[in-house]
Amino acid sequence: MADTDQFRSSPLFARFHEWTSRRRSSIAYFDEYRRTLAQMASGRVLELGAGGGQNFPYFDPERVSEVEATEPESTMLGYAHSHLSESRVPVHLTQATAEHLPFDTGTFDTVLATLVLCSVHDLQRTLSEVARVLKPDGRLLLLEHVRSPQHWVARMQTAFTPLQRRMAGNCHLNRDIRDALLQAGFTIEMERHCSGGFLPMRIYAARRPSAPLP
Repeated sequence: MADTDQFRSSPLFARFHEWTSRRRSSIAYFDEYRRTLAQMASGRVLELGAGGGQNFPYFDPERVSEVEATEPESTMLGYAHSHLSESRVPVHLTQATAEHLPFDTGTFDTVLATLVLCSVHDLQRTLSEVARVLKPDGRLLLLEHVRSPQHWVARMQTAFTPLQRRMAGNCHLNRDIRDALLQAGFTIEMERHCSGGFLPMRIYAARRPSAPLP
């Protein structure tokens, strides 16, 4: 079951996130990537950290049967509820952290997350939980900003991360997502570069480990 002690309460950040993500400039920048990722999903889908439901309109009813969406932050969960009608597939919302997923083993065909793994408290525990709830042939789909391959940029990311964590819901600028996936036993099938600079973003499609870590 979900560990309620780890539920976050950051209403100011939730309101800021909802406001910025619904702005025209943010939609123009991110929605192409959100659409690409969501339309790769199939079967029964788990969305981690659904935020305010920004991905809901993009799930394809010809490919996706239903979506279980988790969100740990109460205010953000309220925003997600208000956007359920924008989805073309059934969506069920659950308050849960990514490290403690209240679902049975081997439940989902796809796990999807956009800009979430940067902010989880325990990245390897999260990936272990993802592997657990995926079916044996299941896939993990990610849109994430990552540690820069340029060393001087990566050092800047590390320097700014303590401030970023306080201001942006535990967001780490310097997490090496690709390395974390490989350490957790996932097989990376696709890596698409979306942007570079100080905040490089990638889309990943990865297969579940053959033997998920305990």
